Amino acid sequence: MPWKMVNKQMRIILANNRYEIYADGTCVATTTMPKFMQTMLYHNRPSGNEPALHRLIIGAFDLLNDDLDWQALLANMRTPSTNTDEEPEEEIEELPDAPSWDNILTSFPSFRRTDLEMIMCFTASRKDVENPPWLSLVSPPSTGKSFLLEMFDHPTVSLIVDDFTDNALASGRPNVDAAEVNSMLDDSDGRNLIIHDMSAVFGQRADKVNKFISSLTNAYGGRYRKYSPGSGNRMHHSRTTIIVGMTNQTYKGHRKYMTKLGNRFLFYSLKRPTYMKLKPSTRDFDRDEMRLDICALQQEILAMPQPSIPQPVDDYLFDMVHKTVILRNLKYATKWDEIEGDGRLYQEMSELAMTRAKIYNRSEVTMEDIEFLKPLLWETIDNEGYSADLLEGWEYASKNKGMGFYFTHAKKFKLLTPFEVIAYTTSLDTAKVVVVTKLWGWNDDYHDFVSDMLEYKGFFD
Repeated sequence: MPWKMVNKQMRIILANNRYEIYADGTCVATTTMPKFMQTMLYHNRPSGNEPALHRLIIGAFDLLNDDLDWQALLANMRTPSTNTDEEPEEEIEELPDAPSWDNILTSFPSFRRTDLEMIMCFTASRKDVENPPWLSLVSPPSTGKSFLLEMFDHPTVSLIVDDFTDNALASGRPNVDAAEVNSMLDDSDGRNLIIHDMSAVFGQRADKVNKFISSLTNAYGGRYRKYSPGSGNRMHHSRTTIIVGMTNQTYKGHRKYMTKLGNRFLFYSLKRPTYMKLKPSTRDFDRDEMRLDICALQQEILAMPQPSIPQPVDDYLFDMVHKTVILRNLKYATKWDEIEGDGRLYQEMSELAMTRAKIYNRSEVTMEDIEFLKPLLWETIDNEGYSADLLEGWEYASKNKGMGFYFTHAKKFKLLTPFEVIAYTTSLDTAKVVVVTKLWGWNDDYHDFVSDMLEYKGFFD
């Protein structure tokens, strides 16, 4: 039997980290420690959006005319019963006072500061928006990917997973010895779900991989329904930022799966530095202390009010997102037809830009934030070689079939302008004919945008 503690306000039942909150003898909420800690954080520093659990507890105690003592609730959440043989659940690590972001960055090697900041933008973004941004972290082995993700390992921040059962994402039946049905979607609600390495997922049979990918797709909007003959219809209403890691080889070998999620995940590459000066054994900071500092700062960021986006910055952001959506869908007409549009991606980029502004304690998003996040968009654009050809000028008949589709659709959407017309005379049998051809390039609206993207991709190195 699970241990329990009973007082006037609350009973704790330890079963898969579930806790029941009682007001005047009536159970008013069932929650987990991470969700309750997030509620306590809001109660102590009320800013941003009020958690639903906070409203529920206050309303229930008020309705039942019971005195609400938050400190007593917290004490009961942490204290096990002394009249039981069961082992108490390990207490959650206490987070320190949050340091400044600049102090954290200066402790990291210069070639990893941008990467850490990019991941922080995702983990610290709000989880109550319609579509929380998702990140796919792609990098060669031994480039510090796992180390960076471990910096967000705290129960109130992330659910970090190395491996999981086939049915874990939205479980339809409990394990044999489990007290209740559990799922990764439920346990990561309001937090981050971090999967260290997708190799384990892609190493399964194709039907299982497709099932997992399909479930992820359906869960993206925050609501997921699953029917099982054993447990009936289960609904998951959860919002989470999902971050997955994978090597370049894993991504290339399983791109047929990832393309199904390409419109949902934003991709970011950790480049291997030419010389990794700082090895793990020579870091001048304590790993656990740094992890707690980073998680404490993330919790503080989540509690901050959202900054504003000035109109000129907002216009530039939307224009950039719009151009990105078009460029990454030019080759495949079906992608263009089925794309969810600018709105979802624009919402995600706005949320990330506001999060970055909060990281630097600013009440307004600046162009610096937008410039910092550009690589997230540009790395989702494939066929950049075609863009490079069109930047220099391209003659339709001289390229391959894929380029032909790209070129045709670019003309269809009026992205190209003929910048040079070439006429020359040639002999055809005994007659002389004049051949006229056009060289096409990006129009003024796209020329600078494509140039910047290609420079980031290394085309001009």
